[in-house]
Amino acid sequence: MANGSSKNGLLETLSYRQVAEKDPEGGHHRWEGDIVLASLNLNIINVHVHLTHFSNSSNDALSILPLLCHDVTSENYGARGSGKSTIMKQVKIIAEGFQESDYRYYKPVINSTIIKAIVAIVQAMTEMDIPFDNPQRNRDANIVIDILKSHMDEEEFSDDVEEAIQRLWKDSGVQKCFQRSNEYHISDNIRYFLDDIDRFAAKDFVLTENDILHTRIKTIGIVEENFNLKDLHFQIFDVCDKKARRLEWLENVEDVSAVIFCADISKFDQVPSKDEENKLKEALAIFDDICNNGWFGNAVFVLLLNKVDVFKEKIKKSSLKTCFPNYEGTNEFHDAVHFIQAQFESKNRNDKKEIHSYLTCTKDTSNTLFVFESVRRIIAFRNLRNFDLY
Repeated sequence: MANGSSKNGLLETLSYRQVAEKDPEGGHHRWEGDIVLASLNLNIINVHVHLTHFSNSSNDALSILPLLCHDVTSENYGARGSGKSTIMKQVKIIAEGFQESDYRYYKPVINSTIIKAIVAIVQAMTEMDIPFDNPQRNRDANIVIDILKSHMDEEEFSDDVEEAIQRLWKDSGVQKCFQRSNEYHISDNIRYFLDDIDRFAAKDFVLTENDILHTRIKTIGIVEENFNLKDLHFQIFDVCDKKARRLEWLENVEDVSAVIFCADISKFDQVPSKDEENKLKEALAIFDDICNNGWFGNAVFVLLLNKVDVFKEKIKKSSLKTCFPNYEGTNEFHDAVHFIQAQFESKNRNDKKEIHSYLTCTKDTSNTLFVFESVRRIIAFRNLRNFDLY
C-alpha cells in the first residue's frame, strides 16, 4: 500500500448514492446523500450533499463534471488527538488562510503548551525515578511549575522562565524521560516546540501557519468552518468530544454514503494506564462498531491511517508487539503498516463491503487538500456511473 493509493485508488473509493429521480423528459438529474468522516474516538464528519444537473443527453459526461454540487454540510465529531482539529485548521488555510486575529490567539496557546509539557515531563521523571543530570535543574523545574500553578502559563516568557526551559530541555534526564513518552500522557507535537524554544521564546517571535498546525486545543461546543473547493462549497462543524453529542448524532443519521475513519497509528507503542486501553486498540474497537453498525450498512468505508510521519520515527525504536503481542513481522515500516491495515480491515464482517485504506498526515496541507479534492471528484464519477454516463 502506497501513500494515497489502494486497491482501486482514492478516486474510486468514496462512493456516492443517487437517491432522487432522473426526469426522462427534461433531463433533470438530482442527487442527494451523505458522506461521513470518522476517526479515532469516533471523529465523524457528516457531509450532506445536493447535486443538480440539467441535460438532454447522456453523452455529455465530461461537461457535467464541473457541476458537482451546490453545497456540502458536515458535522465533525471526535476526541482530542484524533486529528480532526488539525483538519479544521487545514480547512481554514484552504479557505482563506489564517487571519491576524488567529496569530494573536495562538501565541499564548503555544506558551501554555510548552509550560505544560515541561511540567508533564518533570512529573513523569518523578514517577519513573529518573534523576536530572544536574541537580540544579530542580530549581529550574520549580520555576516552571510555579508558572503553571500561578495560571501564568499563557503569558510571555520572562528571561528566567525561558532560560529554565532551555536548561531543562537540554538535561539528559529530561531527554531520557521524553524518549519514554509513550508511557505517560504528553502530546506528540511537543518536540516541535521545545526543539525550537529560542524562536518561540523570542520577544519578536512571529507565528507561521506550520506553528498553528502543531498547536492543539480542546474543542468546546461547536466550531464552524466554510470553504469553497472549485465549484463545491464545504460547511464543516467541529463538535466537542462529549459522548452524548456522538450518540445524538448517531440517532439522527441516515442514508450515509461514505464513512472515512481516521486512526492515529502512531499510538501503537502507548503503554496504557490501569483505567484505559491502548489508543490504537481503542481505535480498532471503535472501527469495529462503526464498520458493522446498521446505520452505515450501505456506506463505502475509507480508512485513513493517520500520523504516518510520527509512526515512521517511532517504529524505528519501538516494537509493534507493544500493541499486538502476536505480531511476528519485522519492524520495517511497510511490514508494520500492512499489519495494522489488516487488523482494521479484518473487523469488517460484511463480505460485500470494501475497506479502502490510505496513509495520511493531517499536518500536510496538500495532503488534506488532496482528500477533499478526491471527495469532490468521486461524487461526480459515482453519479456518472449511476446514470451510465461513465
